Amino acid sequence: MPPTRRESSLLQRGLVGFWFCAIGALGFARFFVRAFDDQGFTPDTVAWLWLVGAVITTIAGLAVIVHAARSGRPPTDRR
Repeated sequence: MPPTRRESSLLQRGLVGFWFCAIGALGFARFFVRAFDDQGFTPDTVAWLWLVGAVITTIAGLAVIVHAARSGRPPTDRR
């Protein structure tokens, strides 16, 4: 008898997405550190690049997580 395969969890299926979201969070932190480096809110070009990169990385991570969540559902009967 072949061994039965366990169903993978959302954490296992979307691990790369969670990793992208964590990298995006670090990018947001880097933006705020650089933007508030002097007195007040004075972001420079590099700070804005950190923000854009963090947004793109976070969106990519969320897309991977949503895809992993949808792919793990059992198929529905559409009759």
